[in-house]
Formats: sequence, C-alpha cells, structure tokens
Amino acid sequence: MKLHTYSKQKITKSDLKEVSKTLYYKKLSRGSLVTKFEKEICKYTNSKFAIAVNSGTSAIILAVQSLSLKKNTYIALPNITFVGTANSVLLSDYKVLLVDVDETTGLVNLKNLKKTIKGKKVSCFINVHLNGNIEDIEKIYKFCKKKNIKIIDDACHALGTTYYLKGNHLKICNNSFCDISTLSFHPTKLITTGEGGALLTNNKNIYKRALSLMNHGYQANKIKKGKYFHDYYKVFYPGYNFRLSDINCALGYNQIKRIKKKIKHRQKIALFYDNYFRKNKNFNTVPIKKTVKSAYHLYPLQIKNYNDINKIKLMSKLRMKKILTQIHYLPLNNHPLYRSRDKYFPGSQKYFQKSFSIPLHEDISLKDAKKIAKTINEEYSKI
Repeated sequence: MKLHTYSKQKITKSDLKEVSKTLYYKKLSRGSLVTKFEKEICKYTNSKFAIAVNSGTSAIILAVQSLSLKKNTYIALPNITFVGTANSVLLSDYKVLLVDVDETTGLVNLKNLKKTIKGKKVSCFINVHLNGNIEDIEKIYKFCKKKNIKIIDDACHALGTTYYLKGNHLKICNNSFCDISTLSFHPTKLITTGEGGALLTNNKNIYKRALSLMNHGYQANKIKKGKYFHDYYKVFYPGYNFRLSDINCALGYNQIKRIKKKIKHRQKIALFYDNYFRKNKNFNTVPIKKTVKSAYHLYPLQIKNYNDINKIKLMSKLRMKKILTQIHYLPLNNHPLYRSRDKYFPGSQKYFQKSFSIPLHEDISLKDAKKIAKTINEEYSKI
C-alpha cells in the first residue's frame, strides 16, 4: 500500500505556472495578486472585506485586537482546538476561559457556554468549527448578542462548509453570526498558500483597524498639491508584519478557483467512510446535523470501547501499514501553559480519548478509501 497521510496539499501544473508568473511582477508584497486573492475570498464566502495574512493564528490575533474589547476580561473558547487559538488570546493580553465540548462532536454547545461564562466578565467567544462541523451557531449568536459578547468564528477548518437556515444555504465566513471570521491556508487545509490565512468581516471599521495592525500599524495619508502626489504613513498604534506575499496569494488564487471540485471529492470520500463505519461494531462516526453540509477538512473516527492504550496501539499499527492518522487535539487544559486553568472537562477528555483523524484529501481515490477503511477495521480487531 502507498503512503496515506491524514491530510496533504495538492499542487497542480496550473498552480506552478501561476506562481512562476508572479515572480516577474513588479510588486511581490501587497501587490495585485494579494488584492485579487482577497476579492476572490470575498466572492466565495459572501463576506464584504477580507485581509490575507501569513497564518491562521495571525488572523485570530488581528481579530481579537481589532474588536476593541474591554481589558481585564475573559475570552471564552473551546477546550478542544489548536493551541494557536488560545495563544492568540494570551498574546493579546486577555484571559483565556476554556469551555468544555460535546464528547461526540468536539464542539461547544450553548448549554456548556452558558454554564462556563456564568459570573465571569466575558467580552468575546471564539467559536471553533472543528473538522468543518457546526453546532448551535444561531443560538450562540443570539445569546452572545444579548450579553454584549463579541464572536470570532475560528473557521480555519471550515472553509467551504455550508448550513441551511430559514430557506437559505449560508457559507461559513459570511459573518451572519459573528463579528469576524478567520481562515487558515496551511498545507493541510482545503486550499493552501504554503503558509497563510485570512481575516473576514462585514464591518468597515474592524476591517480598517485590522488592515492597519497587519502592516505595522500604518495608516496611509495622501497629499495632492497641483501636479504632485505623495503618500506617507502615520502609525497610531503598534502593529505587526503579518503580510502575505503575492507569491503565496498566486497559489491561493489558483487553488480557490478549484474549490468546488476539491469539496466534492472530499464529500465523496467522506460519504463512503460514513457508510462503511456507521454500523460498524468497533467505531462511530462524528454526527453532523442535517442542516450542515461539511467540506470535511478532517474525518475523525471514534473508537466505541475506547481507552488511550487501544488508540495508541491502533495508530501505531496503521503507521506500519503506511496509514498515517492524527489526533485533533490534545485538550488545552492538558498543556502545561493552560494547566493553571485546570478543572474537569469530561466532554473534552472523552472526545480526545476516542477520536483520531483518518486520511482524507484530494489524492485519495475511492479505491484507496476502501483499503484504508478495511485495514483500520482489521487492525483494530487484532488488538
């Protein structure tokens, strides 16, 4: 069997051609390809504004710092997420409030959010759409709006995911139920720019502040006197160099043009996995609501009679068979940095103990998926 990783990028000849062309452009930073890519992101997601940045984590840092949140307040976020989500909060000088997740989906529901924030000064909630799945998005938005809590959608897993609401199919990142959305274009994501990410919003003031923060805190001032024209910049607050180059954006622009084809392929493989494992004696699939159509950034599988040893043994056996699986993620309260915030998170612990991501990407054919599923089942039966 050939090597199958849990996720990987697909680079085509067309991608190489587009990137190569860019090397001859006059501007390789904040040039025409950056603008072109940002416009394409807006067009696809139905967001008014987009800023291409150098990572998904950078996008979250900008999001937190663009909302003008009250100092000395908590930002709530799921206990199951990539550590960059929580690090962005600490780096922005806010307090992290971890929320337990549902043990079957790995997502925060409204019940857990209400319970966790009670009696706390919470200024923002970062709603992570783990694996490309969605939970209680409208209910959470209405609750947070009443409490004057801002919402950032960490959609780094969820580009291409849609949900059905009141007769409409809405795309994640259209910002209907959040103030800001963030994306990642890491090589394991649906589309890649090598490294990269984006911030999306429908609020012009948030956009202008984020744009300035992304580029050292600069704000352009234009002077026109007669036939002379000059640009200069003033800095009103400290910012960062989170810029994404035109070279990266050329790759992203070419990839997003194929996004429908990419999603369709992932959904086809995911459907096979669903049918194979749904009534399996050893495994469960992660439930997705009928109103949600996932783009399947990841495909998590869950062991029915789980324990840490069983999962580690299985993942090791699969590696020997050239099937590379992964864990998403170690609960944040298990990291030394966040252990001081420790309490018991039963949903997070159970999700972590039984879940692992199996191969799903563009280079996996239906034939490959059948071999992978069969091997997973056979190897687990030997444990």
